[in-house]
Amino acid sequence: MSSRYYSQNICQKGHLYKGKDVFDPNRSNCPHCGETSAWINEVDDCNVDDYGFIPDDSLSKFKISEDVYRMCDMGHNHIIEPARYRIPSQEETYAMRTFLYDREKMIRKEILRELQTLR
Repeated sequence: MSSRYYSQNICQKGHLYKGKDVFDPNRSNCPHCGETSAWINEVDDCNVDDYGFIPDDSLSKFKISEDVYRMCDMGHNHIIEPARYRIPSQEETYAMRTFLYDREKMIRKEILRELQTLR
């Protein structure tokens, strides 16, 4: 069993990207613009099950602008401005995260219930 963790990030400008190992002291900034992360979702891939992963189709509902492409002289399309996303709230983040076991789904519901009582 190995220890592997990574993160799904949205930077200050709204770009979505995959971060390096969450325990790396030199965590990366956004590869598109260099900004720091405004939102981080840590994913545990220790047992190759992506515990906590948020699927792209769930994140797509937070997309506020699409990728902007430009065709080069060789006829290839290149992204000149990556898509931008709204930062999900803590409640939205918990609701989208995937879990492996039913027990953890129950815990997730308890966490959401506790967050609602804090409002």
